[in-house]
Amino acid sequence: MQKMRIVPAVKLLQMTFVNNNLCHGRSNFIKTITPGCAFVYSDRNFYSSKPLPMAKPELKPKNVWFFEKYLDKNNFFHPHRFRFMTLGHFLYENVVDALDYDQFNKELKLPDTFNSWFVVTELHVWLLMVRCMQEGDDGKITRNHLVKALWNDCDERGKLLDTEESRVNPKKVKKQMKELVGQFNACIIAYDEGLTGDDTILADAIWRRFFLSEGNDPEKVEKLVHYIRKQMYLLDETPWAEIFRKKSIDWKGLDIIKSD
Repeated sequence: MQKMRIVPAVKLLQMTFVNNNLCHGRSNFIKTITPGCAFVYSDRNFYSSKPLPMAKPELKPKNVWFFEKYLDKNNFFHPHRFRFMTLGHFLYENVVDALDYDQFNKELKLPDTFNSWFVVTELHVWLLMVRCMQEGDDGKITRNHLVKALWNDCDERGKLLDTEESRVNPKKVKKQMKELVGQFNACIIAYDEGLTGDDTILADAIWRRFFLSEGNDPEKVEKLVHYIRKQMYLLDETPWAEIFRKKSIDWKGLDIIKSD
């Protein structure tokens, strides 16, 4: 029986390029190549059939070994993953900073309230979620942290409501946040159905979410339907590499439908 050999991880890393892209953490094999696991076992050299000389792994204290194993298990040594986690937070900040909320409130006749801010933000977060999910695992990581950034921001804004002049019951805020999460989840499903369906289905989702199923102003609903279709087209046409590099979207607001 041929003896097991130890191959330095650096040599295996040189072989993990697929179509000139390094597969960071996308398979169980790659996940083992970390500083916490500096050697992997193989019965032959990947570059030739000639056996490699035996190598003695470096002995480490037991507590260090357990610590590195924990970090490896939780993907702390995969910078590729963290880049897309960060991208999600940057894209959310871009939504909040770049959108002209006053324009949406004015043209759609929305009151200047937290709920109006949220439904406009929610719409653009959903648009980005749809775009991210076209990018496989990288997009999924970005999407998850985009949504996480949204709820972190909502928590901070909720805390700002509690002032000395106007005290707010924390339990009441927590209850309202839970209701908001439920509304968000239902809204995402409705928007997804509208995006893949016809404009009638999308218009119904917008009417229920933005206008609370009240009023009879089809022009405002039609404007939003047109905006969503156009904005989704522009996002689809934007290369993922460009989004990753810029970490932002050039949001033009409702102006994009005025040029049509």
